[in-house]
Amino acid sequence: MCLIIWHIFLHFQWKKWITKFGKLKVPTRILWWLYILTFISGAATTIHWIGVKEHSALGGVHGKIGFLMIAFAVGHTIKRIKFFRKK
Repeated sequence: MCLIIWHIFLHFQWKKWITKFGKLKVPTRILWWLYILTFISGAATTIHWIGVKEHSALGGVHGKIGFLMIAFAVGHTIKRIKFFRKK
């Protein structure tokens, strides 16, 4: 999560970064929404787990959303592999 926030900061430096997300291409916007959903479901799952100490269906949903986010993040990275090869 910290690496994602740092990555966003490197691109937008917190200046109007929310409005800049609207100008992103659709796959990148999907990745952003998956990140938000993963974060929110993770927070809710953690709160539930602290109270009950048991796995819940919400944790399963969090995991599925997280796997989707990982798949999109890998695709996002592969699409930009030329950048990494230059370094």
